[in-house]
Amino acid sequence: MNLIQICIAADAQTEMPAESQPPASSAEPPETLPEKARTIAAVVLLAVSGGLLDAVVYRLHGHVFANAMTGNIVLLSIALMAHDTGQAMRHVTPLAAFALGVMLAKYLLQFHRASSLRLALFIEMAGLAIAGALPLRFPSHTLVGLVALTAALQITVFRKLGSFGFNTTFVTGNLRSAFDGAFDLVFPVAAPGGTPEQTRRRGLHLFRDLGLICLGFLAGALLGAFCAPRLGNRSFWIADLLLLAVGLLLRGTEATRSER
Repeated sequence: MNLIQICIAADAQTEMPAESQPPASSAEPPETLPEKARTIAAVVLLAVSGGLLDAVVYRLHGHVFANAMTGNIVLLSIALMAHDTGQAMRHVTPLAAFALGVMLAKYLLQFHRASSLRLALFIEMAGLAIAGALPLRFPSHTLVGLVALTAALQITVFRKLGSFGFNTTFVTGNLRSAFDGAFDLVFPVAAPGGTPEQTRRRGLHLFRDLGLICLGFLAGALLGAFCAPRLGNRSFWIADLLLLAVGLLLRGTEATRSER
């Protein structure tokens, strides 16, 4: 099971909590250790990119979020109650662009399924390359909308790691799943038809993998906060480098599978 197989969610399947995801089919060959390491590395790099984007946009473009739509809705509500129409519109733009990005991602998954992951990476990298080339005086509404659209592509196409759901652009669900796994690691209780040892191993994997994603997002936010006042919009090019590394990891995974 390579990274393309585990990252593209089935169109007819609704998202489920991490603990309720069905196990991988036994007909699929298991991942080798190098493949799993590349998979984890790629997902963590995506999380670093997600944290960096939010920090850069928040620091440079009107205290709005490119990824965290919950935050935008809260701040939009506050601005509306304060009758601050200008600030409210700052949060409407990323929300609208995010919705458009989700629909674009859905189109890729529906009609270009085999290449949807690579197309999503290409579009995201192209959008961030454009954003990085724009001067700081460029209208923030347009720039933030562009970044929010690319974030929506990432969150929609990349959202499963084996049987665990994850998110590379915000961490609330990842944190919950990580500490869910920590509890099972410390207090393993046999699931129906299973053993406490199976529960413990699953908890270990959940805590480790989702914890690494959370740490990656934190590292990206720290990197974005550091780079934003020094590099300006060129900070987005750092995210492009991270996504390029993800693309290379994807190629490495596919090459390994093709040799077997």
